[in-house]
Amino acid sequence: MNLTKIIKTNVLTMLGLGIAAGLTTVSLMSANTVKTQQAEGQFWFEVTSGQPGQEIEQPDPNCPKLTQPDCARLYNEEDTELTPSNERVVISGHESNYVDYRTKTM
Repeated sequence: MNLTKIIKTNVLTMLGLGIAAGLTTVSLMSANTVKTQQAEGQFWFEVTSGQPGQEIEQPDPNCPKLTQPDCARLYNEEDTELTPSNERVVISGHESNYVDYRTKTM
């Protein structure tokens, strides 16, 4: 009888804590995955001299979203094109059609 009480109070509590910790870890990992994914057909471009420059994989992590898009801009596929040398560029006249941006903090 005493052993049953010990098992119920200690083992079940530890099991509950383990399940809670596992669920927390899974939710944090999935939240981080969603944060870094970008939609199909969208491309990041670094900003050079105030204009979109070269295509980049992801913006610099030191560039948060503030008020001036002077680090990187995200464009939809319809606002970009491939050059004959197979480089993706923003179509002339579509520079202000970005859907997201990042700003230098320094």
